[in-house]
Amino acid sequence: MNEHKPQIGDLLRRYCGTLAIVEHIGETHIMHTRLLHSPNTWLRLGEVGDGFMVPAENIGVSWAIIA
Repeated sequence: MNEHKPQIGDLLRRYCGTLAIVEHIGETHIMHTRLLHSPNTWLRLGEVGDGFMVPAENIGVSWAIIA
């Protein structure tokens, strides 16, 4: 279990290589993030910078806090 609770401004890395910054953490522990980079082919160039939601429970499972 990850002992560090995600905070606004944390840099997240998904195990596939996607990078995102936490912009907001809702009351339901859903993190709103800003996408910085994704190696996935489904991601079009125009989508970099768009926000997406990550459940806080995914920290330590499919996402890691790297900074």
